[in-house]
Parts: sequence; structure tokens; C-alpha cells
Amino acid sequence: MKLYRIARTYVGTQAEAKTTGKAQGAPWYEDEVPTDKAGLIAKLNALLAEQGEGAAPAPIDAPAAPLFQSTPPISPAAIEASATRAAQIARDITIEEAIAEADYPRALALAHQIHHRLMEHARAARA
Repeated sequence: MKLYRIARTYVGTQAEAKTTGKAQGAPWYEDEVPTDKAGLIAKLNALLAEQGEGAAPAPIDAPAAPLFQSTPPISPAAIEASATRAAQIARDITIEEAIAEADYPRALALAHQIHHRLMEHARAARA
């Protein structure tokens, strides 16, 4: 990952480096910063050693908004529920199409099954 250093200040883009460098009257330098944990720790330790023992850490210009937002991983149960819901929607569409395309005897049989299912719901609601 590239960061840009102006004296003891780091910024995230070349545009910020140019403006900050111009405002401070100092040149800016591109600095490669590792993104893996071990490399990042080594880089931070090197920067601390460069500043000298007991020195305050260099200020970092944080962007106004986070560079990225992490989201928690999706649980397997949520994935399963989503897949089940997708299958239900596909089945609902299939049933609706079946009703729309049904001839009279098939439509009558479907209506009979729907009536019985609605009665089951009504009985369950009363209980």
C-alpha cells in the first residue's frame, strides 16, 4: 500500500501530499507500507526507531471517512435461510404460473387444495 510522507506527516493520496507539502513548504515522498501483519509491525517499529526513543509518534492525517467498512461475516444459518427463501420464491412463481396455465379440472383441484390450506391456517389462528 502506498502512503505519502511530508516531513513527519503521512497522507493517503498524492493529491493530499502535494497540497500538504505545498502548505508546509516541504517535499513529499512516496512510502510503500506492507499490508500483511508482520510487515506492518516491522515498518511501524522502524518508524518508531527512526523517531528516537521516547519521541511522540508522527501525526497521521486521517481521511474524513474510513477507507473501507468491514462487515461481519454472514452466518451459515443466514445463508441457508436466504437459499430457502430463494427456493420458496421460485416455487411461488411456479405455482402462480401453474394456476395461470391450468385448465378447468386442474384449476378446480388447485382451488380445493388452497381452500383446505386456508382452513388449516384459520383453525391454527383460533387455537
